Amino acid sequence: MFERLLDKNNRPSAEEFTAHIGKCGKAFLTLDKSLAECGCEKALRFPYGNNYGWGYKYSAGKKHVCDVFAEADAFSVMMRLSGKEIAKLAGLSDYAQNYIDNRYPCGDGGYIHYRVSEGAHLDDALKMLKVKLNKTE
Repeated sequence: MFERLLDKNNRPSAEEFTAHIGKCGKAFLTLDKSLAECGCEKALRFPYGNNYGWGYKYSAGKKHVCDVFAEADAFSVMMRLSGKEIAKLAGLSDYAQNYIDNRYPCGDGGYIHYRVSEGAHLDDALKMLKVKLNKTE
C-alpha cells in the first residue's frame, strides 16, 4: 500500500506519474492545475534519498511551495508551514488536523507530509497550499 516510485534510474513520464497515483489521479490533476493557476512552476525530481522517490517540486519564483510524491492510489504533499501559517488554517477535517498536529517540527512550524488517498482529502491540501502561497482572504 502506498508504494512510491523508488527506481532512481527509471524517470517516469507525466502520464506514468499520474497513472501510478491511480484512483487519486483526478485529484492530483486538480491540485496540479490549481498550483499552475497560482503561478507555480513544477519540476520532476528524485530528492531526499531513496525513501521518497520521484516527485514534483512546485515553486513560485524562488519560494519552494511543496513536493508531491506519487504513491499507488494516492499521493503525498510535503510542505513546510510556519507557525503563523498554521494559525491561519481553519475548518480543516480531523484527518488533516492530525497531520498538522503530528508534523515534523522545524522552527516555529514544521513539515507536513499530507497523504491524499481519496478525493475528499484534496480540499484540505488546497487550503494548506493557499495559506502557503498567501492566497487566502
